[in-house]
Amino acid sequence: FSLEDILLAEKAISYIKQKSKDVLSDSIYVTLTDHISIMLERIRKGCDFDYTSLLNIKQLYHEEFKIA
Repeated sequence: FSLEDILLAEKAISYIKQKSKDVLSDSIYVTLTDHISIMLERIRKGCDFDYTSLLNIKQLYHEEFKIA
């Protein structure tokens, strides 16, 4: 991961901790940083996003989606 990815994930995790009532697993530091890193790379490469998946994610993970 780049330092930029790690710092962005840290900010996101701090925000999530403020907004969520759930206790977060420590693994979020690795998994969210990995997710952010992959998404930034896809954006840089101009990859399209699958909006059908987005709708499914929104329904399956309503609370998490709202926080995101």
